[in-house]
Amino acid sequence: PGETETMTYIQTILAVTDFSVHALHAAERAALLAAESGARRATLLHVVEGSWLDSLKRLVNVPTDVEQRLVEEARAALAKLSAKVQSHAGAALAPEVRVGHVADEILASVADHELLALGARGSHPVREFALGTMAQRLLRRTARPVLVVKRKPAGAYRRVLVAVDFSPYAARAFAFTPVIAPQAAEIC
Repeated sequence: PGETETMTYIQTILAVTDFSVHALHAAERAALLAAESGARRATLLHVVEGSWLDSLKRLVNVPTDVEQRLVEEARAALAKLSAKVQSHAGAALAPEVRVGHVADEILASVADHELLALGARGSHPVREFALGTMAQRLLRRTARPVLVVKRKPAGAYRRVLVAVDFSPYAARAFAFTPVIAPQAAEIC
C-alpha cells in the first residue's frame, strides 16, 4: 500500500533494538502482534553505529577487522534475543544487523515494512536528553505507523487511545487500531 492509503492489516513488522530493556519490550510486542495478525515477515533490527566506528578508527589504531567483529558480536546477541522473544511471544523475529547511521538505517529498513515497533527509551539517556529519543526523531521522519512501547507486554492491548487532529494520518492511526488491538474493549 502507498503512504496515504488506509491500512487495515499487518503483513510485515520491523522491531528495532539497541539491547535496552525498552527495546526488549518492543520486540516482544512486535512478536505478539506478528503472531496475532499472522504477519508473513517480522524482523528484529540492530544497527551498529557507523560514525562511532569511523571516529574510533581515526582516534586509535584499531585492527582492520574490528567492524566485522562488532557485527558478528551484534549478530550473536541478536540471535539470542530473537530466540528469547520467540520463546516468550510465540512468533519468530528474523534478526538483521546493519552498519551505518542508526536513524537512516532504520528508515531504510522500515520502507519494506508496514509497522515499526521500538522502545520508548534507549540505552543512551544523555544523548536522548540532548537530542530526543530515537522514537521522537523517527516519528518526525517517517509516515509509516510507529508503535512506541513503554512496558513489557502482559498480553493483547485492551485499551487504545488515538490522538485525532482530523488529518489523514489520524484517520490511518484510527484504522490501524483494530489491527494493533483486536481485543480492545475500549477505544478512545
